[in-house]
Amino acid sequence: MKRKLLHSMLAIAVLPCVCLLGGCDDPNTPIQDGSAQNPYLVSNVSDFMAMDDKQDGSHFKLTSNINLNDIENAYADSYYLMENFNGVIDGNGKTITLNNNAHNGYSIVFDEFGGTLKNVTLDFNNINNESGWAGNSSEANATSFQNVTTTGTINVPFNTVNYSPLINYAQNDLSFINCTNDLDILGVAERGSAFLGSYPKTTETNLTFRNCTNTGKIVMNKASMLQGNHTRFSSNTTIENCTNEGEIVGLTSAGLYNGMIITNNADKEAIRQNLNGQVTNTQNGTCTTQGISGVTLTTNANNKVVINNSNAGNYTYLITANVYYSAYKNSERTGSSVVGISLTTNETGETNLYNYQFIDKAKFETMTGATKTAVTNLQVKVNQAGNQAYLWDVEFEGTHYYYIEIADSIGYSLTMGGAIRTPNTTLLVIDQQQNPVALQALA
Repeated sequence: MKRKLLHSMLAIAVLPCVCLLGGCDDPNTPIQDGSAQNPYLVSNVSDFMAMDDKQDGSHFKLTSNINLNDIENAYADSYYLMENFNGVIDGNGKTITLNNNAHNGYSIVFDEFGGTLKNVTLDFNNINNESGWAGNSSEANATSFQNVTTTGTINVPFNTVNYSPLINYAQNDLSFINCTNDLDILGVAERGSAFLGSYPKTTETNLTFRNCTNTGKIVMNKASMLQGNHTRFSSNTTIENCTNEGEIVGLTSAGLYNGMIITNNADKEAIRQNLNGQVTNTQNGTCTTQGISGVTLTTNANNKVVINNSNAGNYTYLITANVYYSAYKNSERTGSSVVGISLTTNETGETNLYNYQFIDKAKFETMTGATKTAVTNLQVKVNQAGNQAYLWDVEFEGTHYYYIEIADSIGYSLTMGGAIRTPNTTLLVIDQQQNPVALQALA
C-alpha cells in the first residue's frame, strides 16, 4: 500500500514539470514543442518576433491577427525585422498587417525566407515604401507559399526593380500554391510582379505557380503577374490553372508570366510566349500597355537635361538617374545597390539635372587637382545610407562628373571598381489624377 501511494505521489509531483517542458502554464494548455503536431502558438507581436530565435525547422501557428505596426521603432536600424527563417508558419486563417515604417524606403519581414507560409492574409493597408514579406528565398531550403492572400494598397517608389510583395529572388526551389493577389501595386516600379519579383538565381531552380489568381491592379513600367524579370538565368517552370481577373498595366510592357526558361537562344522567346499563354486572362481581367506620345527627355548645349511635352494639361515630372554600385558594410560586400539622383518638377524645359557620368571614391582619389562642389537641389537615393549620402559635382580637366559619398560613420561604402559609368536616366510623367501616363528614357 505504501509503495502504491508513493508512486501516485511521484506521478502528481512530476505532472507539472512535464507541462513546463512543453511550455504551458497548466495541464489544460497545449504542449508547444515546435513540431507539426504541437506548433508554437503565436498570439501577439512578441510571439511573432520570437520566431527569429528558432532556426531549426520549427512549426508556428497563429491564434490571432498580428499587426506589425505594434512593434516600436521597427526598421530603425535595418530594412528587415528578422534575418532568416526555415520553418513553417501556419496563419490559421488569420491576418498579418505589415508595418508602415521603412529603413530608407525599404522594409521586409525576413531578409531570407526558406520555409513555408500558409493559410494567411498579408495586409499592406496603405504603404508608401518598398515593402514585402521577404527579400530572398533560402539557398539551402525550398520555399513555399500556400493559400496566401495579399491585400491592401502599396505605392512603390519609382525605379524600384524586381518588386514583389511576397519575395524578390529565388535562390532554391520556389512554389506558389492557391495564392491570390488582391493588392493594388502602384507607384510605377521599374519592373516586378505580384508573386516572384525577379528571377531564379540558378539554372536548377524549380518554379511552380499553381492555382494562383490576380484580382488587384498592378501598375509598373514593365508589369507582370507571376514573374517580374526574365533577363537572367533559367528555371524549370510549371504553370497550372493561373488566372488574371484584375488589371495589369505596363507603361512599356505588360505580361502575365513575363519570365522565361532558356534552353538556347533560338527558342527562349518562344518558350516565354508559351508560358504567358498558360496564364488565363478572364473576361474581367486586362493586361495592357498605356501611355501618351509627344514626350521626350533630351539634353541642351550646356549638358542640362530638358523635359519636352507637346500635350496640353498639367503634369508632374519625375527624372531619375540611376547607376549600379557594389555595396559594402564594414568592409563586407552586401550585394549590388541601385544608387541614383532624382528631380521632381511641374515645369517643362531645362532642369537642374545635368547629364553627367558617375564616379566612385576610388576614381575620385585618382583625379589629382579635381574640385568638388556640393549639389543640394537634387534628391539622392541610396537605400543603405538614406539622408547620410551626399552628392558632389566633380570637375576634372574640364569635364564634370557626379560623385555620391556616404558618411564613414555608418559603415557603408559604395564602389564601381574605379569605373566611370553613364546612368540610366528616365522621365516619369504623372497626370492630375496621379496616374502615370508616360515613361521616357534620355534620348
